[in-house]
Amino acid sequence: MTLCIAAACEDGRGRQRVVIGTYWRISGAIAAGADIQDKLYWINDDIAVLISGEVTRAVELRDTYRKLLRSVESKEPPEPLNHYNIRSFISAGCRMYKHKLADEVVTFATGLTYEEFQHLRNWWFRIGFLRRQRLDGTGTVQL
Repeated sequence: MTLCIAAACEDGRGRQRVVIGTYWRISGAIAAGADIQDKLYWINDDIAVLISGEVTRAVELRDTYRKLLRSVESKEPPEPLNHYNIRSFISAGCRMYKHKLADEVVTFATGLTYEEFQHLRNWWFRIGFLRRQRLDGTGTVQL
């Protein structure tokens, strides 16, 4: 179980802050555990993420959010994150990471990129559909 506690506050200069408390306990497939893993990572100076699960994948997800944040900040004019667009930012990062994982798995299994695999899959689906149409005697299909 990963545990975190946070509280909103103001610092001595009146700026709004969040105080976060986490622990360093990590456990594996065996019952033993150790206090060796910092679970709090930073996307930038203002955005923290608490990780759990496989550390390598969690860090890759954090890096995906860093890349997305750079692209948002590099727009002209820059688009600061606020309560209006933070949900879109979070969803976009998840979509980017899911695409990265799909590309990794497909490339490892087939040697094709995810886009190449989808194109080939769609082509095979159309060929199979045409064959079924001819076998069923339901007519021909115009492509």
